[in-house]
Amino acid sequence: MSSSSSSSDVWYSFVAPSTGGVTFRTSDMQGYYYLGFAVYTSCSASSYAGCDYVASQSSGTSYVYESTPMGGLTAGNTYYVRIATYGYSSTSYEYGRNSANVCVYAAAAAPSNDECSGADPVGTASSPESCSYTELNTEGATYSSSPYGGCSSYYANDDVWYKFTATGSSMTLRARGNSYYNYYLGSSLHTSCTAYRSFYDCTGSNYIGSEYTGGRWWYTYDHNSWTGLTVGNTYYVRVYSSYGTKTDDNSSYFCIYKLPPPPANDNCSGAFDRDMETDVSDCGYVAHSTKYATYSGGSYAGCSSYYMDDDVWYKFQATASIVQVATRGANSFGNYYSGYALYTSCTAYRTAYDCYPSYQGSEYINGSYWYTYASDKWTGLTVGNTYYLRVWQNYNGTSYQADSNYSQICI
Repeated sequence: MSSSSSSSDVWYSFVAPSTGGVTFRTSDMQGYYYLGFAVYTSCSASSYAGCDYVASQSSGTSYVYESTPMGGLTAGNTYYVRIATYGYSSTSYEYGRNSANVCVYAAAAAPSNDECSGADPVGTASSPESCSYTELNTEGATYSSSPYGGCSSYYANDDVWYKFTATGSSMTLRARGNSYYNYYLGSSLHTSCTAYRSFYDCTGSNYIGSEYTGGRWWYTYDHNSWTGLTVGNTYYVRVYSSYGTKTDDNSSYFCIYKLPPPPANDNCSGAFDRDMETDVSDCGYVAHSTKYATYSGGSYAGCSSYYMDDDVWYKFQATASIVQVATRGANSFGNYYSGYALYTSCTAYRTAYDCYPSYQGSEYINGSYWYTYASDKWTGLTVGNTYYLRVWQNYNGTSYQADSNYSQICI
């Protein structure tokens, strides 16, 4: 904590506990502030031993702030801590304008899997439905500076390590918890304890859903997929809470599972045959799914690859020089809000595309409202020629992949 980043400061002393580490906490603070804690072995500035600024957790109408654990202290020695408002120079942010409590407590000893060398072995599931969850407890864990995980050290300040044997070429991590710092987990995958990360996800990108169990709401997120894995090889995964604070006991869990295979029309070479209907008002809709589909790459479609993470392919023979594509669905944006691109072959540059189709209306079918979106009208087709259609859902993540029970397409 440099003098340029703090304004008003006060000093306290404490005796280091037997664990050799401490954590600072403030509570009953009725405003929005950041505090910095700088530790010294004496009152001399040259005796500086380390610092941190607090990470916050909401607690009713006030706020609870907690630093990351500071280790390396000598048990029984007296240390001095300088506490200051952090990042503000104006006296209007002086902490003394509000009441607060400050506590320093012994940090828990680091867990055995605090570093990659002590990674705990975990099993894997054959599918998300068969997950057997492992409890995640990052109490006392510290930041592992190497190998690099791809996310800020601020968030990875409580990382722990696990290792598993790959049972498929594509796998991922699923997180489950009952508060944001228990389910917003960060992760990175490594081929060894010295290897740079192969994949990473700083928060868990793909919301799956929630359920009310045991008197609490539980939320589930999938992390970005790990692809290209070698079956039988050992991989190392680094996991941490993404909010700069430890996870709670019995509140945070994860599972590593094998991704089911992609659909047969995941790539252009496996495009499903579809008929070209005579009019959008008389469409013979057929089931449409992007479940477990992957990004095809190549053949630039004119839209962001971020949303095209689940594209699938269809082909049709043109019966008119103008074509329009419509998707309808229920229960989720992912079932009806699609993007489209048209090609003359599997290797050709796109002929036409529509990243954000237009809303056409809704209708009530079998107890649910179904919403329809359609592409622009694309002209210049040659009657009798075969065209290839690439379709994806315009929301990233597995929770927005189209479900064949609730999604249909018409050309």
